[in-house]
Amino acid sequence: MKQFLSQPWAGCFSLMLLVTASGCKTLLPSQVTPIYVAGLTFQNVANSDALNVKLRVLTTNGQVACNKIEVNSTCGTGFPAKYYQAGELELSWQMAGRSYAEHFVIPIPTDAEKNQRYTAVVLFTNNGQYDVRLTKNNIL
Repeated sequence: MKQFLSQPWAGCFSLMLLVTASGCKTLLPSQVTPIYVAGLTFQNVANSDALNVKLRVLTTNGQVACNKIEVNSTCGTGFPAKYYQAGELELSWQMAGRSYAEHFVIPIPTDAEKNQRYTAVVLFTNNGQYDVRLTKNNIL
């Protein structure tokens, strides 16, 4: 192994590996083009009700909450459009006697349109699983 590292091409290989790995980094919120978000919808497709659902923006402490989202139901709200720039969010809820809390960033679609309004959608599934995405609003 020591001989392998002393080969002249080993340095090139290490540099190539470093460049490849650094190319996979995620963008910081300040590097993301902001988009308009004008609503939030929680959808429950799990086999249990979702209780005490809260989504909080960590930087501003703004939050949206729904007390109970029955099976195969939704809870949502619209609000004046706000710029979203891939900031960190906190989602908490209870389901089937268990409490959950997650921190995440909603990925902004690569084909996002700057002046288009979007709705954030949180989809609850079974076993504390969820999915988050942005969908285009039909009305501007």
